[in-house]
Amino acid sequence: MRAFLLLVGAVLAVGATAGCGDNDKFEPSATGGAAGSGGGTGGTAGGGGGVGGSTGGAGGSAGATGGAGGTGGGASGGTGALVLAPNNEVLVIDAAKTPIEASTVFSAKLSGADVTPQTTFSVPAAYGSFVGALFTSTPALPGLAVSGTTVVQATAGAVPGSTKLSLIRLEASGLSAKPFVILPYGTTSKTLKARIKVTPTYGSVKDITLALANNSANGATDATKLVVSVEALGAGDGPLNCPTASVKDAVGDDGIPDIFVGVASGLPVCFEVTFKDNAYVFPQAEIRGLVLDAVAVGKPGDAKAPAVPVYIFVPPTP
Repeated sequence: MRAFLLLVGAVLAVGATAGCGDNDKFEPSATGGAAGSGGGTGGTAGGGGGVGGSTGGAGGSAGATGGAGGTGGGASGGTGALVLAPNNEVLVIDAAKTPIEASTVFSAKLSGADVTPQTTFSVPAAYGSFVGALFTSTPALPGLAVSGTTVVQATAGAVPGSTKLSLIRLEASGLSAKPFVILPYGTTSKTLKARIKVTPTYGSVKDITLALANNSANGATDATKLVVSVEALGAGDGPLNCPTASVKDAVGDDGIPDIFVGVASGLPVCFEVTFKDNAYVFPQAEIRGLVLDAVAVGKPGDAKAPAVPVYIFVPPTP
């Protein structure tokens, strides 16, 4: 399968049919061949990803959030077909934890009856493996990609079934956690907020705001349209080690504080970006990745820190 790779602007030091523009893939690589027949829905086998890049901010490290999130979608197959669950799931491999892996337990039903114990599950080795119905991912995705989609194949006797499985691999927790959200198209999202930690080093005391820009790798899709608000977290953030700080709202704005007041150079501050449910970015055959560039701006003088990438993942079509 093709994978979402990080070729985002300048390299930072460190994480469906598109009606909104072009393919929005970063470097598509080889795709697997078609698989599946009979009662089960066929899928594409997992392929390799391209070469992934690492990211982060020299002037600010990304902040936490996001958890595993899948999409619904129709179950594989029809009457008499093997139906797998979870269906079209998205798992997060947290690179900040040991062991570096994600796992979940699958089940299978045939004509409404649970046939999981009689079912054999498989997945391309580049994405993980099964012990019985337990799937465990590899520590890294093909080509060191940040995300990718593969297909879980299953058989119960002579009856096949399949479902897509997408994986995201980044630091999802800890002080170096990368900000990301998972926004399924047309459904309520499990993650609508991303926290971003920045440590401006302007050399003097400044008021700090956060500017969000659409990364050029997104093509014609403007990811800023998914943003509702940006809030300066005056109460700080313990897990990200952001202290409390004075904040204020821009004059005549929406009542949400979005400016840190009088921040000393080298002091970390945290912002929270709230996203809307996704009715804009259509899903594709594989998990879709978009990037927002978050830039801390110091006033007076409009001093800008290096951009911190904020990742937006749209699960694939079932």
